[in-house]
Amino acid sequence: LGERASVAHVASWLDVDTILLLFGMMVLVGYLSSTGFFEFLAAETFARYGQTPRRLLFALCLTTAAMSAFLDNVTTVLLIAPVTVHLCRAARMPPVDVVIAIVLFSNIGGAATLIGDPPNVMIGAQLHGITFTKFSMHIVPVVLACIVASFAYLQWALGSGLRGGTTGLLATDDEAASVHRPRAARRGTARRSRRGSGAKLSHAREITAVVGDGGRESGVGGRPDAGNSAAHADRNADADLGGAIDADAEADADAHDEEEGGAHEMLDARSDFELEVAAMRARYPIKDAPLLRVVGPMLVLVVAAFCLASLFELDLAWIPAFAAVAVALLDPNGDLDAVLARVEWSTLLFFGCLSVLMRGVAWLGLIRAVGEGLAAAVAAVPIAFQLPAALVIILWASAIFSSLVDNVPFTAAMIPIIQALASSDAKLPLTPLAIALALGTCLGGNGTIVAASANVVAAGVMQGLKLPLSFYAFFRLGAPVVIITVSISSAYVVIMYVVLGLY
Repeated sequence: LGERASVAHVASWLDVDTILLLFGMMVLVGYLSSTGFFEFLAAETFARYGQTPRRLLFALCLTTAAMSAFLDNVTTVLLIAPVTVHLCRAARMPPVDVVIAIVLFSNIGGAATLIGDPPNVMIGAQLHGITFTKFSMHIVPVVLACIVASFAYLQWALGSGLRGGTTGLLATDDEAASVHRPRAARRGTARRSRRGSGAKLSHAREITAVVGDGGRESGVGGRPDAGNSAAHADRNADADLGGAIDADAEADADAHDEEEGGAHEMLDARSDFELEVAAMRARYPIKDAPLLRVVGPMLVLVVAAFCLASLFELDLAWIPAFAAVAVALLDPNGDLDAVLARVEWSTLLFFGCLSVLMRGVAWLGLIRAVGEGLAAAVAAVPIAFQLPAALVIILWASAIFSSLVDNVPFTAAMIPIIQALASSDAKLPLTPLAIALALGTCLGGNGTIVAASANVVAAGVMQGLKLPLSFYAFFRLGAPVVIITVSISSAYVVIMYVVLGLY
């Protein structure tokens, strides 16, 4: 108490590596965006998966989760978010909600491997015996279960936004509505036509009956009442029979019209979709192929370097930075100023301030105190029940704490705690504790917009596209996903490691 950090000490808390990585990726994404690649990719994705909004959402979420398993979540969001916005505009889906969905899946997918999320990298580097293969074998099954459950929830939560049609990017509201109007109009016109024909037929029968009655009446002679009664009865019988025939005919015509209407609707919808795809492809070609031939291979090399960084002990921050410098030197247009204008400087400033704040909280001992409190809570449980208690406590505490603050300093504080638990009298196995910590810190990152780096980057990207992503909008979708996925993870670790003892 009473100790105060110097200005130089506070300045050392700035996470330069993260800011450098973000800056390098933003420059690369800026160059890639100027080629028209994102719009082109959106058109091709729409052509393949845009028939229904649900199919499109599933493709986006699954692709994001798969990419995040092998790439940094920030990189994944920077690449996927612009494409997602274009697709949402084409499919009349809410872009903010769908971007939140891909961010949620980037955090879930990042939990699947040791290189998918920064806490996992720290766990693999500091805990001996936790290899890449072993970690993935233990955690991939529960990640897949979380993906399925989260997508089911998002389908329900975004239900109204996923019932829209796929026509929208190139048409106004009135034009999009007119695509569906002729089918209803045709059915109404056909029914009115049939009703008109039925009325004309009934009127003709009445005229015929009247003429027939007059002939019979003049020929009967002295029994007009009897003739009238017979004619009236015949007319009623004919009318009943004619009405029955008309009703049957109209019912058959309605059934036939419904069948034809359904077939026409399917053909019209398919035709509308094909026209929309053709229009998108014509509107969004590659605008700068020479620059794409420079940026594309460089970005592939960056992704490969990210995947191999753990094997060759490469510094992740410098990989995109060097790639950005190389692209700037090889750019045939030499338009660096326009690319730098695309960089989200406010997001970089936010990250810098957030890293200083989180390091300050750790320096004050708050995170260490939380970790020690969790260790004391586990130690208070009888030894026979310490493993399930430790798994559940570490999992939920990590998720809750990671929803409020950055999960990197919390992971750094918790790694010595689980090492101490593994070497305590209870001799708790290290692998289950490491899996519980990884699941809690990664899945808890979906709780709030400041809980994970990918969340903050997504907010910055959306702000640049004039589509602000608010704290409440993210919390409304993210918090239930945290509860669902952490509950599934709790059941998994208890069954896997306590009931079955598979560790």
